[in-house]
Amino acid sequence: MIVRTLIVGSLALLVSSCASAPPAPAVPQYRAPWADAVKPEFRYLLASYGAANLPTRRDETLDRYLRSQTKTFDRYVAAKEVGVGVEPLQQEAAAEIEAVSLELRSKLFLVRTNFTVQAYDKQLGGFPLFQEPFDRNASVRYTNDDVRTGKSTEGRTRGMSVIAKDYGFNEAEVWFSKSGWIVPASPDQAVRILENLSQVGGERKVAVAMTYTLDRCDPADNDPGRLICKATIRAMSGYSSLDAAQPDAQPVVELVRRSQG
Repeated sequence: MIVRTLIVGSLALLVSSCASAPPAPAVPQYRAPWADAVKPEFRYLLASYGAANLPTRRDETLDRYLRSQTKTFDRYVAAKEVGVGVEPLQQEAAAEIEAVSLELRSKLFLVRTNFTVQAYDKQLGGFPLFQEPFDRNASVRYTNDDVRTGKSTEGRTRGMSVIAKDYGFNEAEVWFSKSGWIVPASPDQAVRILENLSQVGGERKVAVAMTYTLDRCDPADNDPGRLICKATIRAMSGYSSLDAAQPDAQPVVELVRRSQG
C-alpha cells in the first residue's frame, strides 16, 4: 500500500512538473527584408506628380490631379462648369499632395519581376543585369483603376465623346536604372548560381523581389493620360522563380550594386 502511494505520488509530481515547465522557445521564422514594402497605389504616383510640378505649374497640376480621382472628379468638373467652388477643392488637393509626398520620402515600394542576367564579369565579381549594348533602364507599368479616368467602358457604352484631356491620368510608367546591379558570385560559385537561375525564352533570368523609392512623376510628352516616373532601386533579393519570392522564403542570393565605371 505504501509502495502504491509512493508511485502515485511520484506520477502526480511528474505530471505537475511537466505541466508547469516553460514552453520551448519558438524557432524564429525568416522574414525577408522587403516584407514590409508595398505595391504603390496610384495615389502615390499622383502625389509625386503634384509635388514635383506644383511649384511651377500650379493650376494645371491641380486640374490634372483633381480629374484623376473619383472622389473629386464630379465635384471638380461641376465646379468648373458653374464657376463656383473650385478654390476650396484646389486647396484640399494641395494639402493632400503635401501630406502624401511626405510619406514618399521614406516609403519603400515592391515589384516582383524577372531580369535577364548578362555574361559573368570577373572585374565586377558576378553576373551584371546591364552590359553594353543592352538597355540600361527598365520599367514597370501601373494602371489607375479609377472608372472616372480615361476612356471608361461606361462612357463608351453611353456613346459619350471621351477626350483624353478631359480626364486625368490613367496609367503610369515607373523607370529605374539597372546599371551597377549584379548577381554576386566568385568564379567557384558561378556554376552553382547559374544552376539556380531560371531559363525563360532561352535567356538566363533571375527572379527578384525589388524595392525602390519614387523620385518624381511628370506627364508623358506624347500622351496626356500617362505619367512617366523616375525611381531608385534600393535592394533586390534573387529567387529561382517569381513563385518562390515569398516573405518567409530565403532568397537564393542578395544582389549588390557595384560601380560599372
